[in-house]
Amino acid sequence: MVMLQMRHRCIEGRNFVLNMRNRSFLQIESHCRQQQIRCQSPLSTQLIERFNGRLPGYIGDGYDRESFCHVDDVVNGHIAAMEKGRVGQRYLLTGENMSFVLIFNMVANITNTRAPMFHVPLWLIEAYGWISVFVSRITGKLPLISYPTVRVLRHQWAYSCDKAKMELGYTPRNLTEGLSEMLLWLKEEKLIKF
Repeated sequence: MVMLQMRHRCIEGRNFVLNMRNRSFLQIESHCRQQQIRCQSPLSTQLIERFNGRLPGYIGDGYDRESFCHVDDVVNGHIAAMEKGRVGQRYLLTGENMSFVLIFNMVANITNTRAPMFHVPLWLIEAYGWISVFVSRITGKLPLISYPTVRVLRHQWAYSCDKAKMELGYTPRNLTEGLSEMLLWLKEEKLIKF
């Protein structure tokens, strides 16, 4: 009985993931705007702020390593985990580990723009986060950045997806391909200009 219930939940979860993958990103973005929910990833948010002149440099020293992956790869990884994954196992669905300095340099090459010239210290961004949260409580608008977000940025988030690659056949796209696709999408949505 328990196995039957678990299988049913797995099928429901798979159908939900497939449904989400088939939904238009525009529908999701429209829903998020109506509900005042920020739908962008931290990377796309930083790129939007950079291309709109509100983020003049790298956040922190820029050399903290993060793991970057495309949302479609993560969805495919979830489906593969439901179909091929072993019970009780965990799989990290990550991509390439890279610093924001390298990311912003790649973005500059892709868009033929200049990379940022300096670093914005995390203590300054955290102070701005506290102010943004305070102002958002008065105005009712979402803060651009919050102090808990800055605390997350203080950590190294580099991970390996080797287990998912071996057991699930997980194949994340390379970062240049994913960045190119994301930058074009942001440009089509008129969120950035280059």
